[in-house]
Amino acid sequence: MMNTVVAVAFVCVAGVVSVWVVMRLLPGLTGWRQLATAYPAREPAEVIDKGGPVSIGTMKIGGYNNCIMWQVDADHLHLRMMKLFSAGHAPMSIPFAAMSFPPNKGGRYVPVDLEIGRRLTLPLRMVSREIELREQIAESELESGSPNHEEA
Repeated sequence: MMNTVVAVAFVCVAGVVSVWVVMRLLPGLTGWRQLATAYPAREPAEVIDKGGPVSIGTMKIGGYNNCIMWQVDADHLHLRMMKLFSAGHAPMSIPFAAMSFPPNKGGRYVPVDLEIGRRLTLPLRMVSREIELREQIAESELESGSPNHEEA
């Protein structure tokens, strides 16, 4: 009986340590660390929208499924891992000004190109406000005949 208890305790501890080690190594493999370094976290201003857990994709390899928490303020998309999986994953705040949105065929996920040369695939809800604002600006520039018109 005592050997079984010790074995179960050992397996549980080994499992927790193994998950912790993997979570510490994962940010370097997926590119999370590079993004968090380029876009360090800041306190959100007035939060406009928030949600989670959601999935984001196309990091260096793979993505994160149903473990990303997010907030949007007027200028930034704030991303962080769920606390349970946050080991090694620094939160980040990506400015909307650093994002461009290639043409999208619709759907629940949107490709987002970052100024540092990386592409993420994000749920549409995270960036829909920014896309709508850019479309309104583009329409306004077209109507006014502005020569500085850029595609959103």
